[in-house]
Parts: sequence; structure tokens; C-alpha cells
Amino acid sequence: MSPNYTVGQMTAGVPIVITQSGNAVTGTVQGATATYLDLVLGSHIFDGDVSGTHIDMILHGSHTYTSGACVYTVDADCTADLSGDVISGTITYRAITNHDASCGFLETCTTLQRFNGARPPSM
Repeated sequence: MSPNYTVGQMTAGVPIVITQSGNAVTGTVQGATATYLDLVLGSHIFDGDVSGTHIDMILHGSHTYTSGACVYTVDADCTADLSGDVISGTITYRAITNHDASCGFLETCTTLQRFNGARPPSM
């Protein structure tokens, strides 16, 4: 989706605060990564649901891009599982297009990002 990434590149220390209220969950990315997501997607906040130790969240992109007659935004789907104090999962970025013939590969292309982290100790 973005020409500004390197396959296999890793980044450590990306802060995200995950807040649960009943079955609803919000993931708020912080720091420089939040600024990047705001610029590229239009937001840095994921919303979704939690079921047991499984989380499904989505960040609906609001920035519009064009390629020929193809007009699209980018959504980020996040799934994660909690095991003890460790969370791991994936974020899948996908284009939401106007389905013009010029959209080509954007109709099926996805970018996958794996992550893991630890819950901070309780106070």
C-alpha cells in the first residue's frame, strides 16, 4: 500500500494503549507512529470488539488517494490474542476502492504487519 516501507524491517517500542469497556475495545497508537498513521490513514485509533482473549479492531482510513480513475482509502484490520501478559497479532492494510478497472492490483493487495508486546505490570 505504501511505497515507504521495507519488507522485513522491524520497529521496536511503538506505544499503543488498549482500553476495554465491556466487549468494546479501543487501541490508541501514540508517539511518532500516531503522527504517521494520521498522515497516511487519517487516524491513529482502532475500534473493535473483544471476545475472551481475542481482539478484533479496525481503523477506517479517511485519506483519499487516486491512481488514474481509481479512488481509494486504506483500512487497517488488527487481530490479536492475549496470553498472560503477552499480546501478539497482525495488522492487515487493504485498499477500499471505487472498483474502477484502473484499480487493478489494489483490489486484492494487502500488506501484513506482525506485532507483539507485553502488558505493563499492574500497580
